[in-house]
Amino acid sequence: MQHSKRRRAELQARIQDFEERKRNFQQFIVDNLQKIKRQHKHFTECRFAQIVARNVMADILKHTKAMRER
Repeated sequence: MQHSKRRRAELQARIQDFEERKRNFQQFIVDNLQKIKRQHKHFTECRFAQIVARNVMADILKHTKAMRER
């Protein structure tokens, strides 16, 4: 009887440890997913800004070239 109580207590402790590790891992996944989403948003915004800047530079070059040819 003593052995089964001790065994049950050990199993319960292992189950609690497993559940805590499972929660920690789930939180780790959620945090990483949020981080990836933030990075993707930042990358997308920077990429869009690059495209806009490239178009502005092309317009400036076109206008300065036209002014030089006059």
